[in-house]
Amino acid sequence: LANNDAEKGPVATTAGPPKGVAFQGQLVGLMQAVYSYGGATLFVEFMAEMRRPYDFWKGMICAQTFIFCCYLVFGLLNYSRQGQFTINPVYQGVAPYNWQTVGNSLSLVSTLIAALLYGNIGIKVIYSNIFMELFKFPSLAVKSGKLIWVAVVPIYWAAAFVIAAAIPSFSNLQGLIAAACILQFSYTFPPLLMIGLQSQKDAIQDGEGFDPATGQTTRHDSGFSRWMRGFCKSLFLNLWYLFFFLGSVVTAVLGIYSAIVGLAHAYAETAVSGRKGIGDQVQEKLTPDSQKSTTEQASEKATTAGDKVAASLQPGDSKSTAQKLSDESRSGFDSAQDTAKSYGNQASDFASNAQSKISESLPSSGEAQDTTKSYANQASDLATNASNKISESLPSSGEAQDTGKSLLDQASELASNAAKTVSDTFSDVANKISGESGNNK
Repeated sequence: LANNDAEKGPVATTAGPPKGVAFQGQLVGLMQAVYSYGGATLFVEFMAEMRRPYDFWKGMICAQTFIFCCYLVFGLLNYSRQGQFTINPVYQGVAPYNWQTVGNSLSLVSTLIAALLYGNIGIKVIYSNIFMELFKFPSLAVKSGKLIWVAVVPIYWAAAFVIAAAIPSFSNLQGLIAAACILQFSYTFPPLLMIGLQSQKDAIQDGEGFDPATGQTTRHDSGFSRWMRGFCKSLFLNLWYLFFFLGSVVTAVLGIYSAIVGLAHAYAETAVSGRKGIGDQVQEKLTPDSQKSTTEQASEKATTAGDKVAASLQPGDSKSTAQKLSDESRSGFDSAQDTAKSYGNQASDFASNAQSKISESLPSSGEAQDTTKSYANQASDLATNASNKISESLPSSGEAQDTGKSLLDQASELASNAAKTVSDTFSDVANKISGESGNNK
């Protein structure tokens, strides 16, 4: 819950934007819908390889109607059941965990299919339009072109992995890609190109056209007047295209801005900027040191030290509620741990001093000496056990500040009792020694 800045409580749903969600967050949510329909940019590539491209629109309408219904039903069902606790991707918030595994398995298969499909076309477009046109690479029909293609594929996927892994926020990453890339090719460029196509068609006059026999194009005029004549012939249709284009441009700018702001906020809360995730901190505390290798323990100490430095340098107003809770909890835990160890060391030192003083005051009697050493050893063992119990009573995860303060009180009381017990033991030893010395006389 803390990772999503959602407080524990009953499920709440709203018809509009939830309370506390800023305009930036709403735009990032809008970009998720744009991202979902980003595959439409491949329709031209599909039609170009079809035997009857005109039949494509039939399959597209059927497929889009089906997927739209799936999106709608799936989204409404999950949001109605999870409300403010819904996360992206949504199947990560499904309980029990076995159903999450099912969702991950299905997502893995579908993502691999989409990745291979999009990747193949993406590499083909890059190779044909950039490498072959600009750098004069060989055609894919020859052996050298095929070998270069084989080498380009792993480079393409490696670059995609690095870019994806470098972004700490899944939703903001999708929002940035949707606003900067997908939105342009799906919504911004198409209406602008339609204005140009429609204007050129409507500007054609009698006697103009292309002669395939000679390869010549005949035009009676050119320039701005020709474009305006073509634009005004289908004025309302072109105005709609223009309105569509301007709306897409505004949405793209706002979407890019919102995604960048969200990513900057996410970077400030993750290990990319020196901060350790809350989930990582909890997992480290819950795992006993006996189950960790020496390398893992050293790595945890190094990352924890770096996170403490970053926490001290990061302004408080730039921290989320989850990050503030994590820092406060860890502060209480560290304070409790240091204080408890201090009390334990004091108790152990007291016992050692007591043993030393008792040994110095021992009489020559062997029996008395053995008895006193026994008492001294018991006092030392008692203090050591007290120190161990203090360490065992420390919390295993970053808990709240109140829990840390309570632990301080418990540690103080436990060490105080240990010291008192050692003191009483020392008095008993002294009395025992005095009694035995009197008997000897």
